[in-house]
Amino acid sequence: MSLNPWIVVGVGVLVVLTAGLALMGVGLVWRSGFVRGWRASRSAPPNCPQCGYNMTGLTECRCPECGQRFSIDQILATVPELDTALWERMKTNNVEG
Repeated sequence: MSLNPWIVVGVGVLVVLTAGLALMGVGLVWRSGFVRGWRASRSAPPNCPQCGYNMTGLTECRCPECGQRFSIDQILATVPELDTALWERMKTNNVEG
């Protein structure tokens, strides 16, 4: 028994269209993540203004790497997009000036 060639073509077209739509959906989700800055926000910790050391979790305003003293404003200026809630938590926590 031979298959009707139009059925084979129709199934092939459906497979290609389904795969194309799936790839387009993944691409749109991926692009929207970049537009919203998901990747940028994960890779931008506060850094020492002098040497670039990652200052996450410190309890005093001195870099353990180079010894530079700084203010919280100087550290937070190294973070491109810092949300207001994090700013307020850092100012009210145990950070000594």
